[in-house]
Amino acid sequence: MMQNLIEKLARARQIEMQYDDELEALESAIEALIKERYDSELRRVRLLRETAKADVADVEGAIRAAALDAFSATGDKRPHPAVGIREMTRLEYDEGEAIFFCRRAAPNALKLDRRAFEKIAKLGIEAGGPFDLDFVTIRKEPQAAIARDLSAYMGDKENKGE
Repeated sequence: MMQNLIEKLARARQIEMQYDDELEALESAIEALIKERYDSELRRVRLLRETAKADVADVEGAIRAAALDAFSATGDKRPHPAVGIREMTRLEYDEGEAIFFCRRAAPNALKLDRRAFEKIAKLGIEAGGPFDLDFVTIRKEPQAAIARDLSAYMGDKENKGE
């Protein structure tokens, strides 16, 4: 039963790879034709687009600077109908002190780094490390893995080209 399934999978993968190769060849041919026909036009439009993007960024920067200058001078948060000023609240703090505070007063603000914890727990349990993690259980979970190359299992018919 398993042998038949492996042979069936090997044939299916072979067919999939044939279509992958055919699709890749067609896409490459199409890309070459498009590039040959439109390459200079594409380069021209790309250059124009990059110039336009740079112009947009420059003008946006100038508008932001002018709006912030106007706000500083007048306190007006609407220096123009198309421009508004938002006052963002930013916190500056020492990360170590923030972690210390959260451990004491706001433990729900701390997030578990699962990857780091599981690595430490596994090492501690398997190697008899310094951590007593009686709340952690290591469970083995079987997973089936199928070899990528199944060409040896194609069966005689397929190998002979029948």
